[in-house]
Amino acid sequence: MNTRCKLIRVAAAIVVTFCSVTAQEIETPAFRVGLDLWSTTGDSDWQTAFTAVDPVLGTAFGGSSLVWDDLDSEMAVVTAEVGLSSHFSLMGRYGFGSISGGVSTDSDFITVPRLGVDNLLLSESIADTGGDTVLYDIALYCALSSLFGRPASAADIGVFVGYQCYEDELNMRSGVQTAFAGESLYEPFPAPLDSDFDFKWEGIRAGALIRVPLAYRFDLAGSLAMVLEAEYEGEGYWNLRDDLRRTAPNFAQSADSGTGLELAVSVSYRPWEHLGLRLGYDILDWKAEDGRNEIFLADGSSEVMELEEVNSSRSGVFGGVFGQW
Repeated sequence: MNTRCKLIRVAAAIVVTFCSVTAQEIETPAFRVGLDLWSTTGDSDWQTAFTAVDPVLGTAFGGSSLVWDDLDSEMAVVTAEVGLSSHFSLMGRYGFGSISGGVSTDSDFITVPRLGVDNLLLSESIADTGGDTVLYDIALYCALSSLFGRPASAADIGVFVGYQCYEDELNMRSGVQTAFAGESLYEPFPAPLDSDFDFKWEGIRAGALIRVPLAYRFDLAGSLAMVLEAEYEGEGYWNLRDDLRRTAPNFAQSADSGTGLELAVSVSYRPWEHLGLRLGYDILDWKAEDGRNEIFLADGSSEVMELEEVNSSRSGVFGGVFGQW
């Protein structure tokens, strides 16, 4: 059974039960469109590992990690929902923004048991990070309350299944060496750093959504979504590495058994019949393990090592306007 069929079966098995509430009936619009500003911060990291055998030193274990912190971005997010029938609707969104203020930390470690060396920090450097971020998804939503012929209730409860993609395109500049061979230091790179790394996550996304009226023209909405067997691709170009090929990318990563999770909650207010305001918080998180990291060398050959773990996250407050008819 292929991945998409597995995920659709998982989506069909998701059941979310909410406490009963007594309030006015939620209106289901035939068409809804919105524009939000999502003030986000993000983090990403990956870690690789290798094993080498030397006739003199014996077995050595090494690894590299690259961590990006405080990847702040003000994202514009366009949302839309189109009613297909009384039970089904099509939902989608597209968000984009520029990343500013981030910091990357690049570290290399080694362990040589025969020499008594345990997790020695061979090298560490930091750099300023900027770039761009993109998020988009589309899903088919099913309103369970109406599908099963229940009477009009206070809450609109349903499930959805669809596709999601998230990308960070990062650029690192102003590099500073902060450790070498276990010794701390602070030395700016002698040549300008201008390196890139791109994260891309995608997969089938499924979850549940509830909309509950709080008071006159005020609604509370919450959603929980999961992505199983998510696919990850990463590409990097290090401009100061003479041992790597001079064309991008000079290393590539992949993993096909990742997971994704998104949790969102918002409050909306409609002062007018067709126009409203909303405010909320959205958390997005991706993770994968046991992947592949391939390095392309200057002599035309390549080396492969294990991608132990890779993570990306983005979260923050959003607010905006929407119209519904």
